[in-house]
Amino acid sequence: EKFDPLDLGNTDAKMDRYTAVEIKHGRISMIAVMGYILPEVFRFPGCEEFKNGLGALGSIPLEGWIQLVALIGAHEALVKPREGGMGIYDFGLGTELLAGQDEEEIE
Repeated sequence: EKFDPLDLGNTDAKMDRYTAVEIKHGRISMIAVMGYILPEVFRFPGCEEFKNGLGALGSIPLEGWIQLVALIGAHEALVKPREGGMGIYDFGLGTELLAGQDEEEIE
């Protein structure tokens, strides 16, 4: 049973879609936090003049924004769940290590 107190996912298809999107957004948020913290410790060559934190938004050139939008669009269009995976959220990033494991042990 999935947590949905407002009954927004009133059909199984909607709830599966909302679950997959929530997991995807969580993963993106974790990567964003790393992108926020990492420049305090490490800078790629050629990026030394970029500002930290939200100030970096103003220091990205137009070409950088085009690359970001293209990457995000390609990810949305091309990355699909793995065939025969554990669910709609399984993109094959390590879940193959769980193959053959007992269901109780996984949970």
